[in-house]
Amino acid sequence: MFPLSVRILLVTLCFSAATYRFYEGKESWPLYLFAGLFFIYEHFKGGSIWLAFQAYRKKKLYWVRRFLSNTYKPEWLRPSSKSYYYFLTAVINTIDGDLKNAKRNLSTAIKFPFSNEHMRCLAHCFLAEVYIDLGEKDKGKEFYEFACNITHRTEINPMIEKLGRRIEDLA
Repeated sequence: MFPLSVRILLVTLCFSAATYRFYEGKESWPLYLFAGLFFIYEHFKGGSIWLAFQAYRKKKLYWVRRFLSNTYKPEWLRPSSKSYYYFLTAVINTIDGDLKNAKRNLSTAIKFPFSNEHMRCLAHCFLAEVYIDLGEKDKGKEFYEFACNITHRTEINPMIEKLGRRIEDLA
């Protein structure tokens, strides 16, 4: 979706156009009204999650924080957006050194569907790593084994191998 400022501008323009078209007696005013309502609906159901994820992929963590803070109520997001919201929040928690909240957010994230299996595997690997950092090796190993069985792209194999070696070293 668009940044918050652009969404506000679009809603304002749509409602202004609907009002103007209604005032002029044109029959197309409901189209502008529905467009404005659609942008409002998308704001609450999708938020700025995709923008935050794109910022995460570009390693711009300031923007991830900023886009996540634009989310009014995470519980109102659609399920696929919730998974990314909680995943990205866990990333921010980890950077801040708050592993307990990272664990909580990742546990919540894996309950919702991701757009692809690769991201689901990444979330499980990340959760396994957080459990290991918290000293819960058995739980971390459980999530690691689950992540190994999820179909994923080859680019995540080094992360899985590194996590596997780390678990073996702790044994």
